[in-house]
Amino acid sequence: MKVFPLEKDIAGLGDFTDLTNQDINLLVESNEVQVSGLDASVWGAVIRGDGDPEFQINSGDWIKSSLIVNGDLIKLRLTAAPTGEVAREARIRIDGVSRTWNVTTDSYLFVPLGSDGLVTSDGKILTLE
Repeated sequence: MKVFPLEKDIAGLGDFTDLTNQDINLLVESNEVQVSGLDASVWGAVIRGDGDPEFQINSGDWIKSSLIVNGDLIKLRLTAAPTGEVAREARIRIDGVSRTWNVTTDSYLFVPLGSDGLVTSDGKILTLE
């Protein structure tokens, strides 16, 4: 778990770790970060971006916007792209400060397994539905 202060003048705001080599169409979650340093007791948070992003506060429901307070634990999630080597991003905005989290899909070799699926460059088998 990372702790990040939400102060507009702090360049290190947010430590959501970008993910690479993710499977296509996979619902992917970020690492968890803790909110600290809010100037007021309650602030609004909103998320936007690619892959239908949402965020979660303190292991609650997945949402698009909410109020947050110091000490809240936040995770982000989105659906990875439907093709290989494509980046998607989620942008969360809190107290006028935005942070971006990126998820990039793996590069895929299109090695067919008959009509059953594909094999990725790292040997994973993806089935076709």
